[in-house]
Amino acid sequence: MVVEEWDALFSDTVSVQMNNGKTYLCSQWADIIEPAGAEPFGWYRSEYYAGKAAITVNKLGSGSVYYIGANFGPDFLVDLFGGILPTLEIEHFPGLPDGVEASVRRSSEARLSVPDQLFNLHADGDT
Repeated sequence: MVVEEWDALFSDTVSVQMNNGKTYLCSQWADIIEPAGAEPFGWYRSEYYAGKAAITVNKLGSGSVYYIGANFGPDFLVDLFGGILPTLEIEHFPGLPDGVEASVRRSSEARLSVPDQLFNLHADGDT
C-alpha cells in the first residue's frame, strides 16, 4: 500500500464506510491510500478522495498488517480490535470502565488475568 497524498482536516470530519456497512467519523488527517496489493476495507465517503481507501489489511506470512490512514475515535477502535482479536486468539476484556486496563500474564506454569485477579495500580489508591 502507498499513501498517495494526505489531507489535513483541521476541525473538519470525514466519514469512512467499512466493508461491514458501518460508518465512522475521522478527524485531524486523512491518508489517501493506493492499496497496491493490500485489501481495502474502509473507504472515504466524501471530499475529493471519496471512494479511496482509508484502511487496508495486507496478509504477510501467517499474519496480517493493518494500516489505519486516519484518526478515528474510540468507537471505531473498539469495533476494529473487537473484530480482529478473536481471530488471533488474543484474550480481551470488552466493556471495561474508562481508565481501566486489563492484561494477561502467562508462564509455562500459570496464567493470571482479569477476572481471575484484580490489582489496583493507581498511584493514590483510588478505585
